[in-house]
Amino acid sequence: IDLEDGMLKTYLDKAKNLSFTERGELLEDSATGIIGAHEQMAQEGQTEAPQDDQPVYHHFIALVEKDGNLYELGRICFFLFDPF
Repeated sequence: IDLEDGMLKTYLDKAKNLSFTERGELLEDSATGIIGAHEQMAQEGQTEAPQDDQPVYHHFIALVEKDGNLYELGRICFFLFDPF
C-alpha cells in the first residue's frame, strides 16, 4: 500500500524495525496525535454521535480474519463472529 505522508505513514516507518513491545510504546507515545485526529474527523458530522456523558454500548472497531475464523475486535467486545 502506498501511503501519503501523514500520521499513519510516519508511525509505520518508525515501527518497521521495532519489537512488539517497542511498537506498543511508540503507539502509546503517538496517542495524543491519534486522539486529536479522531476528534477532528468526528466533528465533521457524518453521523449523529451521542453526548460525551452518554454511554456507548455498541462500538465497532475491526473485523479480523485469523486461521479461517473471523473475529470482531472492539473496546467492549472480543468474540468469534460466525455468520454462517
